[in-house]
Amino acid sequence: MQIISFDPGLTTGVSIYEDGEIWGEQFTFRQVGDMLQNLSEPDILQKQSVVVCESFTINNQTARNSQAPWSLEVIGLIRYFAMVQHLELVFQQPSAAKRLITDDVIKRAELWVPGKPHQMDALRHMLLFAITSKGMFKEWVTPE
Repeated sequence: MQIISFDPGLTTGVSIYEDGEIWGEQFTFRQVGDMLQNLSEPDILQKQSVVVCESFTINNQTARNSQAPWSLEVIGLIRYFAMVQHLELVFQQPSAAKRLITDDVIKRAELWVPGKPHQMDALRHMLLFAITSKGMFKEWVTPE
């Protein structure tokens, strides 16, 4: 199984779970398309891959904060990628990921990377999906 998760924006966080390994990184807006193209190469995607993406809605608050379309445009790229690759696409609310997958959970899992907030948010979404939909990593949520 492969879970590819995104925190879309001007800086986009990516987290990938595959065969027991977790990888993450942050990409600039201009790098996201190239990264998605690289994921499309033969033998990269698994048939059971799932794409998880933080949802983004423009409301009065987001409209006041920024008119930048980055998040919506990156979501469009991700949506197109999932459609072309025939992959399930799951959207999650940012609050749901941050509520269950706290910084302490990520640190307990020894996956914390300082200075990479978007990568950590993508990781939150990947872990939220893995825990709630696949029953994985539950031990990280409950402190010892």
